[in-house]
Amino acid sequence: MNTGIQSQPECAKARLKRQLPSPSTLHDLLAENRRERILLRRLLTLSERIYEADDAPREEVNHGRQMGRGK
Repeated sequence: MNTGIQSQPECAKARLKRQLPSPSTLHDLLAENRRERILLRRLLTLSERIYEADDAPREEVNHGRQMGRGK
C-alpha cells in the first residue's frame, strides 16, 4: 500500500510534466513577449503621432507654411 500512495503523486507529477511547457520554453516565451510589447509600444507611439498630425487643423498648418514662404 505504501508504494501505491507514493506512485500516485509521481503519476500526477509525470502527467503535469507532460502537459506543461519546460521552464526554458516559458522563459523564451516571456522574453519574446517583452520584445513584442516593446515593438507594439513603439508602433503605438508612431501611430498616435501620425493620427495627431492628421487631426491638426489644416488652417494652422497652411498658415505656418505661408508665413515661412513669405519671409
